[in-house]
Amino acid sequence: DVHESWLEMLFTLSYTFLTFYLEFRERREKMKFLRLIQQHIGDASIVFRNLQKIVPTLSESGRFSSLLASCPDWSEKILLTDEDNMKQMVRLSRKMKVDLSTWTSYLDYGKIGPNNKTGIHQILLEAFQPDDTQDFLLRSFSLPSGRRTKVLNHATPLAWKPGMSPFGIIVECDSENYAILGNAFLEGRLVMDEMLTIQEMISVQVTGTPIDLLEAHSIQASASDENDIYEDNTSSMRKDDESMRKDGESMRKDDESMRKDDESMRKDETFTKKDLSVNDEFNDAMLDDLSDIPDYDDDDTSSEDEIVETIPSIVQSKPRRPETASYRGRPNSSVPDSPVAKSKPKVTPSGGFLDTPMKPPNILVYCGKKDSARNYEKVKNSLEQCVNSDSYVIYNLKHDDVMKVPWEDNAALLVVTSERLYDGLDKAFMKFYNNGGKIVSFNSNLDEQFLPRSRLSSALFVSGIAYKNWNLNYICGPFYYDIDIKDSRYVTYAIDMKSEKPLMVRVDSKTSAGVAMLSQICLDKDPYDLAVSEETFALLQQSNDERFNVLGDILEDLGIDCSMPDMPALTPAYLLSVSEARAMMFLHALTPRFNDDGILKSTRGVSLQFIPHGEYAPEPRDDFLPVITGRPIDSTRFDFETYEKYLDADSLGKIILYTDVIPTTMDVFDPMMFYVPEEINVACIAGRQTSGKGRGGNVWLSPEGCAMFSLHMNIPLQSPLGQRVSMIQHIAALAVTQAISEVPEYAACNIKVKWPNDIYFADKVKIGGVFVKSTVLSDRLHAIIGCGVNVENSKPNLCLNDVVYQQNIKTGANLEMWTRERLIARTFTWMEHLIQMIQNDQMTKFLDLYYAAWLHSGVVVKVEQTGQEATVVGIDEHGYLSVMPHGSHKSVSLQPDGNSFDIMKNLIILK
Repeated sequence: DVHESWLEMLFTLSYTFLTFYLEFRERREKMKFLRLIQQHIGDASIVFRNLQKIVPTLSESGRFSSLLASCPDWSEKILLTDEDNMKQMVRLSRKMKVDLSTWTSYLDYGKIGPNNKTGIHQILLEAFQPDDTQDFLLRSFSLPSGRRTKVLNHATPLAWKPGMSPFGIIVECDSENYAILGNAFLEGRLVMDEMLTIQEMISVQVTGTPIDLLEAHSIQASASDENDIYEDNTSSMRKDDESMRKDGESMRKDDESMRKDDESMRKDETFTKKDLSVNDEFNDAMLDDLSDIPDYDDDDTSSEDEIVETIPSIVQSKPRRPETASYRGRPNSSVPDSPVAKSKPKVTPSGGFLDTPMKPPNILVYCGKKDSARNYEKVKNSLEQCVNSDSYVIYNLKHDDVMKVPWEDNAALLVVTSERLYDGLDKAFMKFYNNGGKIVSFNSNLDEQFLPRSRLSSALFVSGIAYKNWNLNYICGPFYYDIDIKDSRYVTYAIDMKSEKPLMVRVDSKTSAGVAMLSQICLDKDPYDLAVSEETFALLQQSNDERFNVLGDILEDLGIDCSMPDMPALTPAYLLSVSEARAMMFLHALTPRFNDDGILKSTRGVSLQFIPHGEYAPEPRDDFLPVITGRPIDSTRFDFETYEKYLDADSLGKIILYTDVIPTTMDVFDPMMFYVPEEINVACIAGRQTSGKGRGGNVWLSPEGCAMFSLHMNIPLQSPLGQRVSMIQHIAALAVTQAISEVPEYAACNIKVKWPNDIYFADKVKIGGVFVKSTVLSDRLHAIIGCGVNVENSKPNLCLNDVVYQQNIKTGANLEMWTRERLIARTFTWMEHLIQMIQNDQMTKFLDLYYAAWLHSGVVVKVEQTGQEATVVGIDEHGYLSVMPHGSHKSVSLQPDGNSFDIMKNLIILK
């Protein structure tokens, strides 16, 4: 035992040292490349090039040459040479230029203009299809996923050059990321999501304007107009696109052929006949054990005598330590029709401006008619192990909501786990697919809308599965897919190891960007949920890490961000006040409520403990928040000096509780809101929320850079505002837009209010929202206003500074970028001003400001259930939406809690 302990300790120390050394080496290499780039790039071009073979971008003399970039009279200096990989880093004395007039834009690049941002570089990637597809794939497989550096993880794609000799891609990144890409290129670790090999990377200067495939459409555009979005492009571009499509299809066929060869090779080399067999005793025991597996489909009406089979194709894969419990990396990727085609065009300070509405980042899960909530939680837990929690919110798409709620435009992905669909839901889901939606179907009869299925088993069964270079044992549905391998729209992703029948197929739409991943492999189910024996459970559990790897891989293949953000630890809060006297008044009012341990207890929200700076503070928890008092304001991550500079209010925001990380700011007020003096309105501000709350039970994504706060307001119940509680959300939303547009130059940024509580850039993208909770005690109304606005975070969609940046480009102005401190302070200032308007019976003045900021005046909407049209005329005295039905002379008020207004479709959904 002592000997084993020493060996274990030695192994741990060796592993720790090796990890430290590799990290140190990687940092050292990155700094070496960064210093070279910063020293030499200036007016020159830095080139990373491959010398392994003669290509059109390399002359026989070895002097740099390019078919896509040009510049007269330059000299070159070799900075680094990697002789093992035959690659070089070279400095060209002149900046190479690229004319983008024949290129295609990923974004609306014409509004960006030449690059004049310090430290940001535009990089030309010249890439070729590999001569030997099989060799390319084998080399890709041999590279550990942890060592791969993906181009699009470190650069933003801007434009691409159609054609095959070579592919050209323009990306944008800063010096540090160019150093990372260059280091990876020289070491042979740089990869793309396409079957392309990068020959050269060149820092360039761009001229001209690329062709923009994104067309602006008004929100009144019909569905047919949207389907024809690309039809107005030039005939030459259509020819280029058709050529790219055919080339992409050819590459898909090569990839499919290679996949089959690779699978055959892996089976021959890895799995012997003995490996693929299971003795009769074990097989019989497995049948008995699995016969009790519950059918998790709510609508199953099959015979109770139906059993779950296990066929003798269970692979005995060697246990291996996963990189992580959740998904990391992809061992292979399918080939899109154009370079970086699966990259979602995104608006960032280094990207182009948005002309079309962006979809909110929702993943919807449909689990059937009955018991869907229980099944949904299981599927959600699996998805949360794979998707980036800062990029998406996962929602339960309930059966009754499919036909009633306008969910389609809010969905980045639809996951269907119900075996049978009823009430015409298959048609609704196919409409989503045909309009460009992405679907994952797990053992659902929705599959039959895409492909015929044949039975492989009489019921669910455990099988050995080959997926790319993963092999796993898992629960499978009873069917396989009858796929026509001659049609490039159908790509087989996984097969049953014994029968070699397709168990997972990707289907691309002929007429839209729609993609469906059909799977008989029940990746949505967890081994812990299955009522099986220890032997069977152990077998499934051994493949659980591979299950997450495969699930993450197919999600990433559909364009879902599966990078795993670090989950931040909760932090204490700090009491910050504009004056010490006000802070003492606040604490004095709460002191009588403290228990013997000095804690302000809460039965529903978060308990608080106020602790002087320098004393021991317990660790924060979801239901407990220590608040540090007397701490210097410059020692927190919140710039209170800037906040105080822009705050011009008598009461609102004078006292704040600031914390870097908290589940939600909304729950902080529960133990104290009834006891603070009326003249004190406390705000809680967070750097990040792990469980941000939105209206109607929605989740608000709260990445760093988002302005997030909650504010307590104490309002006399008999006052004008106390009698119009619904106006509070309008006050808060309008306060945000006024805070931005009070300076005329910022007013041109077009930040608007969407009824009832959203903040939008034009009618395109939601950048913020408001959530209000209210409680009446005696003659007082206590309202907690929650607000979140994307200020400095481009992820997941768009932020305020993206819009300001584009406005500067458009007008030549030099508007200062916003900080969350400035926006929150100005919002509190305007909120107090707007409250005073209503309390002083100046409703007309308030409405003038509100209508100038909202999106809906004169908009014709339709009641979806009846088809009746109506015109939006405003909001009524209580803040409800007021519409005038056509053919009527009497307006109708619609409450936000009972109805839904879909801005993208101009629909009223009556609930």
